[in-house]
Amino acid sequence: MEVLYDFGTDEQKEEWLTPLLDGSIRSCFAMTEPDVASSDATNISSSIVSDGDNYIINGRKWWTSNAINPRAKICIFMGVTNPENAPHQRQSQILVPMDSEVFLLLDLCRCMDMMMDTQVILNSYLKM
Repeated sequence: MEVLYDFGTDEQKEEWLTPLLDGSIRSCFAMTEPDVASSDATNISSSIVSDGDNYIINGRKWWTSNAINPRAKICIFMGVTNPENAPHQRQSQILVPMDSEVFLLLDLCRCMDMMMDTQVILNSYLKM
């Protein structure tokens, strides 16, 4: 919520922040990737490429918190937008509506007898 509060447009705040604050929707955060130690964001390999007013998103995430929650309506997705920059300046985050065609949820896992979210694959063209 802090990301939306600090950096969101008025439209994003109205569409996503207000319902998050009143508890009518949830969000999820997609950062961790299966093939790297991605708790360190410099290892992220998923890409976010600007294409005019749209974005091409390509990546595989797992342990995506809250992705299977039916009230999750928005995903904050971390990916590389500037691969030529210094390691700590390559990444950005993008808001991806959960009902967009870019999402494929896979492999729900159990951990300590609780259902945990896991893999999310995004490989598509996101129209903004």
